[in-house]
Amino acid sequence: MKPCVRIQTSSFDEVSVQIQCRPSFLELADDDELLPISDVEVVGKAYCVEKSIIFTGNVRACFSLPCAVCNQRFDLNVSLTEWTHEEGWQKVQGREWDLSEPIREALLLQVPFYPRCGGEECCCREEIDKYLYSGTKPFEALEKIIT
Repeated sequence: MKPCVRIQTSSFDEVSVQIQCRPSFLELADDDELLPISDVEVVGKAYCVEKSIIFTGNVRACFSLPCAVCNQRFDLNVSLTEWTHEEGWQKVQGREWDLSEPIREALLLQVPFYPRCGGEECCCREEIDKYLYSGTKPFEALEKIIT
């Protein structure tokens, strides 16, 4: 089921939206490193303004992905808080507004390009560092000059 706002009539004041859908609409490859591990939750409201329809609300999903440093898989919660999307009435097909593609784009843009299992730093960094450095630091002489 794709997340969509169902419009009951050609004009309305406001429609509450609460959808929980399978992550298949994200269209991630089976061998992709980014794996959805929960349904996507969409909660908000849709309303009309002149010749546009606007959705405002929160979107949440959870993914499993490998850390870019240690390669251990970890869970990443992605939240779009007070996310807003607007489209003209001409893009609404029939009585259904399909938000699949804008939600997909917004969620995937929140996934870090260089993900680390500890958020800002890898939790295993100290353990890995002993294999990266052979006792001397390549910029040790430069550090002495600067300080």
